Amino acid sequence: MLAPTRAALVLALTLPLTAQSSWRSIEPAATPGPRYEHSLVFDAARGVTVLFGGQFSAGVMNSDTWTWDGADWTLAATAGPPPRTGQSMVYDPVRERVVMFGGVRSGLLFDDVWEWDGTSWLERPTAVRPVARYRHTLVWSSAEGGVLLFGGTNLLSTVISDTWLWDGTAWRSLGRPSPEVADAPIVEHQGLGLLVMHGVSPFGELTHVFNGARWWALDRDSPQGRIGGPKHVYDSRRDRIVSFGGWNLPATGPTTTWQWRGVWTDMGAVGGPTSRCRHDMAYDSQRDRVVLYGGSLACGINVLDDTWELEPETPPPPHTQADASGFGIEIACAGVGYKPLLSTNGRLPWLGSTLTVEASPIGAFAPTATALLIGLSEQSWAGLSLPWSLGLLGRPDCTLYVSVEAVLPGMARGSSQWPLTLPDEASLAGAELFLQVMGIDRGLLHSSTALKLDLGRR
Repeated sequence: MLAPTRAALVLALTLPLTAQSSWRSIEPAATPGPRYEHSLVFDAARGVTVLFGGQFSAGVMNSDTWTWDGADWTLAATAGPPPRTGQSMVYDPVRERVVMFGGVRSGLLFDDVWEWDGTSWLERPTAVRPVARYRHTLVWSSAEGGVLLFGGTNLLSTVISDTWLWDGTAWRSLGRPSPEVADAPIVEHQGLGLLVMHGVSPFGELTHVFNGARWWALDRDSPQGRIGGPKHVYDSRRDRIVSFGGWNLPATGPTTTWQWRGVWTDMGAVGGPTSRCRHDMAYDSQRDRVVLYGGSLACGINVLDDTWELEPETPPPPHTQADASGFGIEIACAGVGYKPLLSTNGRLPWLGSTLTVEASPIGAFAPTATALLIGLSEQSWAGLSLPWSLGLLGRPDCTLYVSVEAVLPGMARGSSQWPLTLPDEASLAGAELFLQVMGIDRGLLHSSTALKLDLGRR
């Protein structure tokens, strides 16, 4: 059914999804005004999106709190935390509070904790707390049952790589480093049970994932060209992370809307905000909308005060939707120091096109024999229940995730690619394929993450 080919990707592969989300610009009577490096979070208990702080220009900070109900912005409070920018906020679903930490104002870094109860802010002073910082991330962790703090920078732009837990009463250092990634948003992907980070590290622009025990980078699976200020939110209804914006040199950034469900793919969203960074976004789970506000061009020029919402897709006709998603990410195959990521580099499996899948990193030290496994199931194969430990092959820490109906050999040095020709056969529309790569590196068998391909037809 599938055959490798050297043909270039056809133009149709770059076209958007059949089912498309649409951005809608909203012009309410009042707005919080132009600002960037503010914070935006959805308050599920009260059904509104909460905005705090930010700056209009260098040194001109805000300390107001606004709420968005889908139709109007309302000034909710002017008292509370001192003016600041670069702080982080997150919603605590257990205590039904918005939690805020840190930020900066005119050379002064903050290390204070504040909580918003829907009416007013309450400071929560503690004797033990993280060092002051800005451009860090707070994220709710279902596994920890609390708010995690990662990273950030000091006034010397030194990246801080620690991890703390806020339980609603006290801070506790978890004693484990986070990746040295600057200005990188982190989102919990609840379906995969992972924390996902995307940003710039000393090794380039990378996506990192955390499974509760360790971080690792997903090589070559990142929407590139977003040096600073992209934003992510978790869309719980579709079990995906939505990402927009970021800054690149000389002064513009991308306007593509991305989604992550184990691999990054272009959502093909219609319309959308102009290029920007240092904006913020929130997912309104009650109205099923991604809300975006403000930001600036080139992170300080042309400060914006616009409101946008990403509306959900209209369900497509049966079998006309192509999709790619990753799994097997949460368990690393130890022994070689990394786990190869199998991805489509943002492309989708349309029948009648050629799709190139790539495993990377692999064979970094010497040419490595590899094999692409193609299967029809991720549940069982040859009497085995999947996923299946490779302990019988001497690698109990590695896992087989897919059945094996076909094998395409390869040779890797850094990465390995397999072009797949997907025939334009109507009977294949809606079919599912499951892919994984096995390889030998420095004498050790290891396995990649896995891909699920939903074949679509236009």
